[in-house]
This record gives sequence, structure tokens and C-alpha cells, in this order.
Amino acid sequence: MNKWWGGKRERLQEMGIVLLSLVLIGIALPVIFRSAGVFYWEFWRYRYLGMDPFWEFVYPLVWAGILFIVSMVGLYYLNWYKSLYVFAYMWRMIIIFLLFPIYESTYFETFDAFIFYSEGIWRFRPSLVFGAATLSIESVVSWIHAFLGPSYRLVIVIFGTLSWWASIMFDRVLLSKIKEDLRKHLLEVLLFFEPMFLLWSSHYGKDPILYVFSVVTSLLLYRFSREPSIKKAVWVLLSLVPFMYFRFWYVAIYGAVLYVLWVVYTRGRKRVVGAVLGGVVAVGGALVVFRLFEISNLNAFLGFIIKKSQAWAHGGAAQRVTITSWGDLARVYPWMWFTALFRPLLWDAHNMFAAYAALVNTGLLAYFLFSLGRLKRMTKEERRLFFLALVVVTIWGGAYAVISYQNLGAAVRYRTPIWHWMLIFFTIVGVGTDKEEKAREPECT
Repeated sequence: MNKWWGGKRERLQEMGIVLLSLVLIGIALPVIFRSAGVFYWEFWRYRYLGMDPFWEFVYPLVWAGILFIVSMVGLYYLNWYKSLYVFAYMWRMIIIFLLFPIYESTYFETFDAFIFYSEGIWRFRPSLVFGAATLSIESVVSWIHAFLGPSYRLVIVIFGTLSWWASIMFDRVLLSKIKEDLRKHLLEVLLFFEPMFLLWSSHYGKDPILYVFSVVTSLLLYRFSREPSIKKAVWVLLSLVPFMYFRFWYVAIYGAVLYVLWVVYTRGRKRVVGAVLGGVVAVGGALVVFRLFEISNLNAFLGFIIKKSQAWAHGGAAQRVTITSWGDLARVYPWMWFTALFRPLLWDAHNMFAAYAALVNTGLLAYFLFSLGRLKRMTKEERRLFFLALVVVTIWGGAYAVISYQNLGAAVRYRTPIWHWMLIFFTIVGVGTDKEEKAREPECT
């Protein structure tokens, strides 16, 4: 139990600030959007989508307050309360209620949320669809509409709250292993307040759901890396089941991460048997995918890669690259991999969103490069975390290179499910431990 909760007036003041902010948002919304003429007050869209001002103004704000109070009670009983978490929730609600409508008003009919909302409210889908991400997210939305009412904004509030809780879990379970306070605070601020991450991890789409699944799998992978066993490996594999309905290729990405950890951390006969079995599963999975997409040879596989890559090459953030052969792909692939992980950088900025993302990416990349020499000063747990982050980021980057390169906006969005690992990869080497603490730490195996 959190014994100091009730004795600290500041805790109640912080909760009051957030609840008051939600009330003020509700008062300000009609004025802001009527004067700006965006989204909510374009009434033909209301009629077209069946939206109602009550369901989009009052109702989701009430639920935001309810979810906040319930979450605070949960943090109290877990003894996880932090002021940072409280204000992080408030910022999520500000983005959801004040910034999203302006963003959506520019191209709402081509926005994924339009499809999800319209399908979810007009048609109830009782079950998820294996391998069909859009149909599965429509099912989730239709469940919320069926039980809680036809509120577009409420779904975003629920998704944003879930991803907020995922960040709290990651902070409490894994970031607590990092010893140096300054670096820990930097990681927490970027995890809870980095605007581009907040935008997409609260977004009405697959991204917040994938982020929640990814954090759960990440915690299980870390648990496996500490004490590898068949039981823990099975739990990791079970955590991959939800990805089969929302982004199937994450099964391959995290499955490959588990394979690497198994080879590195297990010993003796288990290592050999696991390596062989994993190789057989990988080959079998590749054959199934080839048959599913009617890929009969290597040239057909190249055509499949090119088609998937060019599907995202549109909009102001689109990048142009011509690939006609395996040689072309091999030549540009390292740069594509770099793009998936690190761009946009400063020279890529072409609007306000890109400029901010470029500033953060450039700063983190510079921080990482200048601190590589301090790798030897990490503690055992920091080395373990960094190795796990390195494996995740490397494999994920290899898979997303052909997609993220063609659109820098998509590159930022697609990094959302592994943003927590990106932060560790960038910053864990930044500041080492003191010599006395390092001397007490056993060597990392």
C-alpha cells in the first residue's frame, strides 16, 4: 500500500488539476472548434457519420474522468504513483481532444479512423479476423460502440489510456533497472511526453493496440533473458497471438528476437535443439507466406517487396527510390534500414511535424554516437537491456526497411510499437555507473 498517498496534499492537488483540466477542455471545445471551423462543426460530417455533439463532447470527457480516477486508484494500490504519470495522462487528453480534431479535419475522409468509425458503428463484428488488421480493429471498435455507445472520441480515449498504462508498466518494470537518475528521467520524459509518440500512441488505429501488445511481449522477453526456460519461452510465444490479428509480421519479428535470445542465453542440449527447431519453424513459416501471397520464385519475391514498398510512397513525406533488381535492393538496403530507425533527420524536415520529429531523432542519434565509448561502464542489467534493445531494433529495422523508407511520416508512426526499445537503444549507454558500483557488479553472461 502507498502509505504516503493520503498524507500528501500535493497528490490530491495533482489529481484535481487533471480533472479541472478535463472540465476546462469541455468548456473550451465548442469555442475553439466553432471559431476554427474544423471537424466537429462541419455538420455535414456529423450527418454523414451519424455523430452527435453529446457523444463527441460530453460523453468521452466524462469517461476520461472516470478512467483517470480508476487509474489513480490502481496506481495507489500498486504503489506506482508518480506525478509524471498524472500529467502524462492530462497531456494525452489534451492531444486527443484539442489537437486530433485539427489534424483530422484536413483529410478525415481518407483517414483510417473514418473507415474504423463508420464500419464499427454501422456493423457489429463479433470476432477478430486472422491476418486482417483492418477488419480486426473494426471489430474492436464495434465492441466498444456496442457496449459503451457510438462515440468516436471515446474509442481514442480508451486506446490512449491503455497505451498510457503500457508505458507505466514498462517504466516500473524495466526502466527501474537503470541506475543513473539523469538518464532514467530522460527516458521517462521521452516515454510519456514526446509529442510524436504521444500522437501515434493515442491514435485511433492499430498503433496504440500494437504498442500495448509490444510492451507485454517485451516484459516477457526480458524475463526470459534473465532466466531462460521452456516455460518462459512458451509465455513469449503466447503473447504473440494478438499480433496475428493486427500486424502478423510482428510474430516473425519477436519470434526472431526470442530465437536469438535462446541461442545466446541457453546452454547445452537445449541450445542445439532450440536452434534447430527454430530454423525449421522459420523455413516452414516462410513457405506458408510464399504460398499465401503466391510467390513462386525469387523474382516474384522481389516484386512483392517492391509492391509493398511503393504502397506507402505518397504524400508530402514520400521518398523516391527505384528498385528493379536484387542488386539495387542490396545497394540501397543499408540506407533503407537506417531510415526505418533514425529518420527523419534535420535535412528531412519539410513541415512542423517533420521538423519536431527530426529534432528529436537527430538529438538522440548524436547522444548515442557520442556515448558509445561508455559501453563498458554499464551495469549487468543495463547490458542485458541494451543487448535486448539492440536485437529488437536490428531485427525490426531489417523488416521495416522496405516500408518505412518510402514515407518518413510512416517511418515515425511505425516506430511507435517499439519506441520503448528505441529509447533504451539510444540512451542506455549515455552515462555509466561509478567505479565502486561497477566493481560490485558481476560480468554479464
